[in-house]
Amino acid sequence: MTREINDKTADTRAINELERRILGACLQRRPEAANQILATIKADFFVDPARKSIFNIILDIIIDGETPTRHSIIERAKVLKQEFVIEEVTKLTVADYGSSGAMKADCTELRDMGLRYQLVSIGNTISRKAGLKNGQTTAELTHELYNGMLALLLQDQSGGIMTLDSAVERTEKTQDEYRAADFYGRLKTGFLNLDATFNLLPGKMTVVGGSTSNGKSAFVLAIANNMIRAGIPVLYVSIEMDYADIVYRMAAMNGETGLGTYLSGAVHNLQAAPAILEIAPFMANLHICDMDSATESEIVLIMQQHMIRYPETGLIIIDYLQNVDCDRHPKLSRHLQVSSIAKYFRSAAKRIKAPVFLVSQLARPEKRDGKFRLANNWNLKESGDIENTADAIILINRLGDEKQEDWFAVVHVSKQRMGRRGMISFYFTGKNVLFEEQPLPPGIKEQIYGAE
Repeated sequence: MTREINDKTADTRAINELERRILGACLQRRPEAANQILATIKADFFVDPARKSIFNIILDIIIDGETPTRHSIIERAKVLKQEFVIEEVTKLTVADYGSSGAMKADCTELRDMGLRYQLVSIGNTISRKAGLKNGQTTAELTHELYNGMLALLLQDQSGGIMTLDSAVERTEKTQDEYRAADFYGRLKTGFLNLDATFNLLPGKMTVVGGSTSNGKSAFVLAIANNMIRAGIPVLYVSIEMDYADIVYRMAAMNGETGLGTYLSGAVHNLQAAPAILEIAPFMANLHICDMDSATESEIVLIMQQHMIRYPETGLIIIDYLQNVDCDRHPKLSRHLQVSSIAKYFRSAAKRIKAPVFLVSQLARPEKRDGKFRLANNWNLKESGDIENTADAIILINRLGDEKQEDWFAVVHVSKQRMGRRGMISFYFTGKNVLFEEQPLPPGIKEQIYGAE
């Protein structure tokens, strides 16, 4: 017990010294030192409340174009009525790091120690509440744990304020990570013409939209099929289809037997079916998570856990947006909830550095002058104004009557921040739920309104 107390005392002393040393470095005459620290750490990394307040005051002083000093910090603390800060300010000594490397090391250590303390706090809180009969259900406790963990993970989603040279350094580091994982060479949809237009990039969220029966799920599953056959892991989070639906579609997609045959149960030995044997070497690359219902927090946690286990994952598919429940803003209108969920997924994509496909329902475009009217980004307005949220948008347009089993489609890359726009024509075979790139036959393009 004595050793545990001594260890805890030593840890407390160490973090006290570390926090004071870093804050003291912000009082140097060289403003670049404070700028470097403020660009690296955040107030939440400080364990001591007084030193956390000092950090925020220093940040405000610098934003106002002034140089932080003990006097200026104390004066602002008085205005904020934070008397508890004043005593702590007197304990700061103006630290001068011998090198920027030493400063970076201290900031990294502070970040790690601060996150560990928060992690312990979350665990202690849940542990204490789980042992009490306070009316909270196990589901509510689990959600509280999810939210606490996600809040902790979200702290590191932004680089904060940084100079351009820091941005260049971080960009180069990210590029090295992508090259090491061969992201630049591996991330392809498997459709030649689509890949010539669309850039599948790590950390970017693409909304894949289409109206009912336009083949949204079939399209993203076709891309997943192409990628896993190329040896690239894919995570498919489905709140639309269950695992059996996905198995049947994958089997129909990779063989001669039609989807209807699988759905009827006529294939008695499914594991020995030719299509299943065909894709057997690649099946471990497709990870399926089918859920009856799910909140955005639950899905993001699944994404985080998956990327830790499978860091080379090349695509995460969420099928689909309108089926996701919003647990962070339960009182908002559904329209605003959907918009919030989309932004949350985009933030997650950026943080976990994986491409994310977010499937979304569209309002059905009406025919105009007897022609097929192609969907455009405005149709996403009815899905929670997610047009501005997405890094890229792919819209699937079915050409033909809904009663037709086989039909042509125009896939429109209608938005791409890191690339160009364009249209690619496909042919869909209903029996095998198969999308294949094919040019439109003569006369069909003339029946389309809105084609570029």
